[in-house]
Amino acid sequence: MVIECLRRDINALCEKPLCMRTEEIAEIEPVLKTSKARVGVVQQNRYNESAKCLKEYLQDKEIVTGYATLVWNRDESYYGATEWHGKLETEGGGVIINQALHTLDLLQWFMGMPKTVCGDVSIFQPKTGVEVEDTAVGRFYLDKGSFEIFAVNTAEVDCDVHLIFKLKGGEEVIMFPAALLTKEGYRTFEEKKPLGKDCYGSGHEKLIEDFYICVKEGRPFAVDFAEASKVVKMFTALYHSKGKRIEI
Repeated sequence: MVIECLRRDINALCEKPLCMRTEEIAEIEPVLKTSKARVGVVQQNRYNESAKCLKEYLQDKEIVTGYATLVWNRDESYYGATEWHGKLETEGGGVIINQALHTLDLLQWFMGMPKTVCGDVSIFQPKTGVEVEDTAVGRFYLDKGSFEIFAVNTAEVDCDVHLIFKLKGGEEVIMFPAALLTKEGYRTFEEKKPLGKDCYGSGHEKLIEDFYICVKEGRPFAVDFAEASKVVKMFTALYHSKGKRIEI
């Protein structure tokens, strides 16, 4: 759909992910280069107030390592609600591409694009007709430092996602969906009630508005094709890793 929009010079705001595998990035790129249109991707958690505040806080600091956990519940009814959920051909994967993609994107946004990864995915609790993973773990290595993610969608209930960063000098920083803990104290942020599920966060409205403004004014959009391609490369490599350290 993105490619067809670009061929018609129609600006496209794409729900995450940009695509399901790295080979599709190569299909989109040449069309984008010849199109008058632009592409944005809905990785809306970057627009959460806690994330924006942490991004600014970390600007002049060196991160030694980062860690994130996503512990959610996606039961049989979730996968049975639509035909595309739970199928490798139509969903591309499970918890890492669908639920934890936003968390993985934030880790990269704060620390930079990793070069290699070692990780694996598995089906911890099999469900009828579900082919995709419900558990994933990965360690991503940068030129300097690394970050890790643990994601599972077989919990009893959804828990708040949190990211932890250890900074040079020993400071530990923790980010929650609407709060931030640093050595300066615990700060909470008022967020609008999400238009959809609570786990969506309230960043959609801000991101969509920003995309329209950027298109209208000809300014760069924060989550463009190049930026959104990064997390696709990361989760694709994680799927291929199977416990071995490989290049991204």
